[in-house]
Amino acid sequence: RILQRLLRLGSHPASRRFAEDTEGTLMLLTLYLFLIMVFMGGLAIDLMRYEGQRVQVQNTLDRCTLMAANLRQRLDPTSVVHDCIGNANLDNALTSINVTQGFNDRSVEAVAQTEMDALFPSAVGLDSFNLVARSTAVHKLTKIEISLALDISGSMWGARLDALKQSAKDFVSA
Repeated sequence: RILQRLLRLGSHPASRRFAEDTEGTLMLLTLYLFLIMVFMGGLAIDLMRYEGQRVQVQNTLDRCTLMAANLRQRLDPTSVVHDCIGNANLDNALTSINVTQGFNDRSVEAVAQTEMDALFPSAVGLDSFNLVARSTAVHKLTKIEISLALDISGSMWGARLDALKQSAKDFVSA
């Protein structure tokens, strides 16, 4: 029945004029293009906000790991990173800190993760952006001067001198 009514309407002169009228057909295309441009512009704004916040978190994390990895730093590296991140109001973003201490080096790795709310793309189901930053800083002392003093007086002859020579070779090897 519905199909029959539509066919009867199509034969009506007014509906025929409406179907043949091409005036204003570009308006619909223009409206679609405008909506796409607004959406893409909103997405671009959100991406710029995301990148700005990511750079801020990354720079803060880099600064904190560099301070903590410095071998002249006498405070605990983990507490240095926590304090530095806290001063930047990013306490909730810090997820892990890994400190590796060697004889003449220190390595500090930190990871931060947070979410940023999306303004525009939430219309298509994208409510937030996941922001992750990772930083590793290593401080090494490469030119270390070491002195080895050896006693070669008369009391060191025999087995003592042989043990001294072997110990000196082991020291140089190490």
